[in-house]
Amino acid sequence: MKQIFFALLCFLLLTIEFGNAETKSDTRQCSVCGKIYTKTKYNFCIIDGAPLTDQKLMIVNPVKKEVSLLKSANIANFKNQKTIEEFHNDQLKQNITDNVKLNIYDYEKTMAAINKFWDSDLALTFYLLNYLYQKYPEDLDVMKKLADYYFKMEEYSRASEILEKVENILNQKLEKFETKK
Repeated sequence: MKQIFFALLCFLLLTIEFGNAETKSDTRQCSVCGKIYTKTKYNFCIIDGAPLTDQKLMIVNPVKKEVSLLKSANIANFKNQKTIEEFHNDQLKQNITDNVKLNIYDYEKTMAAINKFWDSDLALTFYLLNYLYQKYPEDLDVMKKLADYYFKMEEYSRASEILEKVENILNQKLEKFETKK
């Protein structure tokens, strides 16, 4: 029993072939779907039932093919391509600006977009802040956010102008509240 097992093991080891490209006589290919079968006992494709061709096929080592493809690829092109998140952000930015131009973007969505892009896209943030400021010129939250933006951009005189307006609005509201008492 051991001798038979050893003989089979030797036979299997001797039949293994190494190398980049070689021909195999027991390799067959489906004439319809192109699936390659090696050392199969069937004469038909198990996927679509089409007959297998008995011609010799050239088998290329897929590992070495992948390595050569990677070496030939221009790595700089991969660095310049956008990530999926950047692509979605760009689409979101375009949708936001389109809706703002049509004057159909509401207050909550605009404030959420300002907060989302506060650190990453200052141009869009400023555009949205101006949109809200024009639509709601006495909204304190919009004015404070706009003042924050000007501080961030180191435009202190503009920021102080906005904050003075906030102070005036608050003083007017306090006066109205006190006169009602």
